[in-house]
Amino acid sequence: PESNLYGLEPNFGCCTANFHQGWPKFTASLWMASPDGGLVAAAYAPCTVRTTIGTTAVRLRQETDYPFRGTVRIAIDPSMPVRFPLRLRIPAWAQGTSIRVNGEAHPAPQPSSFAKIERTWKRGDVVEIHFPLNAKVVKGYRDSISIERGPLVFSYPIGESWVKLRDRGMTADWQVFPSSQWNYAINADPTVMESRELPVGSSPFSMKNAPVQLRVKARKLIGWRSLDGVAAEPPASPAQSRERDETITLVPYAAAKLRITAFPQLLPS
Repeated sequence: PESNLYGLEPNFGCCTANFHQGWPKFTASLWMASPDGGLVAAAYAPCTVRTTIGTTAVRLRQETDYPFRGTVRIAIDPSMPVRFPLRLRIPAWAQGTSIRVNGEAHPAPQPSSFAKIERTWKRGDVVEIHFPLNAKVVKGYRDSISIERGPLVFSYPIGESWVKLRDRGMTADWQVFPSSQWNYAINADPTVMESRELPVGSSPFSMKNAPVQLRVKARKLIGWRSLDGVAAEPPASPAQSRERDETITLVPYAAAKLRITAFPQLLPS
């Protein structure tokens, strides 16, 4: 009965103890070594790597606003020219990715693979990756649909009303209730979804600073309501509604603390 309560008790003490480990472990796993003496870009984020290839010191500097933008720039700075393979992870969704080395096109990579670039690297070499970030529809439970754009899943942010449940010394348990309507069915046609990019700030996974938004066509479903304080399972798709057309704004999943992510698909009128 309290499975939707996030606090020290009764269910999620392990989360409050362990959740903070996520970002350091992510950072430590951005780059890896390969068995053939090369380097692997396993994930993408702004970072600097200092390592050695054989006996040669190598520094790599990655500049990017990924996952909110699709461009990654990797500057390679060895202390002297050195040959090694560089592998770049190409996600499954990334059809149409392009790679350039010092401005020259590299063969187009395949999704769900690692693009390999083997050459003698010298100071000033630059690798640029461009991932196409196109909105797509993903089917789910009861034929509900979710919206992805590149590596991000998008959600509809619900208005939040926070109520303190109990004090626990230096902390407290809270409940959050919806303060706005959330029961929407959305149009599944990606061509009518509008993407809006905003500046990437210091806290991008927040409602105030969400750096990318998707605007989608939707209608309310009057019969879709909450059950025992949480949203009932989504009505089977496609769903019909006689309510007026609206345009709602979706934000990255982690930016909306109270959210709807799996929507009924709206039956065309």
